[in-house]
Amino acid sequence: MRYNIRRNGKSRKAKAANRNQNNRKDSVNNGLNQKGNDTKQEQPSEETPEEKIVRKAYELAPEWKISQSAKRRFLNLPSAFQTSKGKEACIKEALSAHKEWIPDPTRYWIWLIDETSKLIRVWDFEDTCKEAGVKPLTVAQHLILEGKMVCNAIRMEGLKAYGSNIRMFVDPLFEDEFNFFGGNNQEVSNE
Repeated sequence: MRYNIRRNGKSRKAKAANRNQNNRKDSVNNGLNQKGNDTKQEQPSEETPEEKIVRKAYELAPEWKISQSAKRRFLNLPSAFQTSKGKEACIKEALSAHKEWIPDPTRYWIWLIDETSKLIRVWDFEDTCKEAGVKPLTVAQHLILEGKMVCNAIRMEGLKAYGSNIRMFVDPLFEDEFNFFGGNNQEVSNE
């Protein structure tokens, strides 16, 4: 983590530049004025200000931002529409609304497959899913939309950290890989 030490709201470089500028003004003012009179001005003593340690804001990766946006949209849906198809629609809506984060939706779907495979490789993931009677791939797809903190907790502590709520993840977000990439089921002809 990077920390930047600031004094009275200014960084060290800004303070140094300001001091150099003040020194140039002082050298002009501390000499004789135009009439030849000695006009040295008293400079106020510079107090040592308190140092503040400012933590730089952590910014999420664009893929996690899309997942976060999709989750917010999903939670705002009426409960009748909170299904796997509703989650899929929320992901597509978030992708189309935030093209500045990820211009190509395929990049998000590839990332989602990668994150899903990372979650499945957690040491007790498959065993816990089998005990609950759900498919590991389906659970992993849904857990990605729960957020980065949940995924990191599962990686550290295993799937039991999420609890028995995995039973609600029965329907997969995407049935096959073609749909997983946001495609449609029409045949592609080579004409």
